[in-house]
Amino acid sequence: RGRMSEASPERHWSESFGAVAAARTGEPAWLEAARKSAIARFVALGFPTRRDEAWKYTNPAPIARIGWTPAAAASVSRAALDALGLPLGEDPHLVFVNGRLAAELSSHAGLDPALTVASYGQTLANDPAALEAHLVRTEPFDDRAFAALARAFASDGAFVRIPRDHAAERPIWLVFLSAPGAAPGASHPRFTVIAEASSRAMIFEVHATIGAGVHLSNSLTEIRAGQNAQIDHVK
Repeated sequence: RGRMSEASPERHWSESFGAVAAARTGEPAWLEAARKSAIARFVALGFPTRRDEAWKYTNPAPIARIGWTPAAAASVSRAALDALGLPLGEDPHLVFVNGRLAAELSSHAGLDPALTVASYGQTLANDPAALEAHLVRTEPFDDRAFAALARAFASDGAFVRIPRDHAAERPIWLVFLSAPGAAPGASHPRFTVIAEASSRAMIFEVHATIGAGVHLSNSLTEIRAGQNAQIDHVK
């Protein structure tokens, strides 16, 4: 159960993308085009093997053999989040479960109004131009198959922007939780941080699994720091 048929990993992911794309509605044309470009790039690169320098000491074949399906939406209780012992306190934090924003677990308490800390979905609804320039960029990821998958499949993500000459007083937490289901599911947590010139901030990135099961969390992070910007990123 959960293993692929004789189809190649590239074909499996491509067919999965087609099914997801057919069901997806409401996205801007530029994001749809970026997704299609990303899955095409993944197919062209092929699934990594130990012949690839980055995977020389880690065999990705066990990942390739599983017939992953997009992780279903799931909920996590406040008690389960608290049990992780994260010192979130009054710090602003966004929590995602299986790649989707969990607004009920997130908080903007303590957020400096000069900063932007929002999900991709919220940003696309309120200020899509702020996100477009970053989500359509390909050059940092052109040689990375897993990055291409994240760009193609990510259902949501976090967008953080620190304006020029600004110092964030509180750390910002981005928490990505995996909640495995009955079948092997894949989620693609993604976030973008834009630190403008001479800005300062601390970002905590946390990944954790709630419950038991087989789950692939394929995360993609992009941090763009302007001149003299200082970002402390703790993963």
